[in-house]
Amino acid sequence: EDTGKGRLAVIIGGGNGIGAATAQVLSERGWKLAIVDRDFDNAQRIASEPFDRRTVNSAPSSERSSAAT
Repeated sequence: EDTGKGRLAVIIGGGNGIGAATAQVLSERGWKLAIVDRDFDNAQRIASEPFDRRTVNSAPSSERSSAAT
């Protein structure tokens, strides 16, 4: 089984749908996540879901370029 221990995933569009499901699976496998979505409230909701036992950050996609610097 692939564990994500020590790995970081940036999930663009992680506030719902496939992105949110991907966040859940990767979190359960030990990945650290950065969730980016146009809807900040959705990104925060996913970041605070109970499946998260690791570091999860969220930011609205309008801040992507400033967050990357």
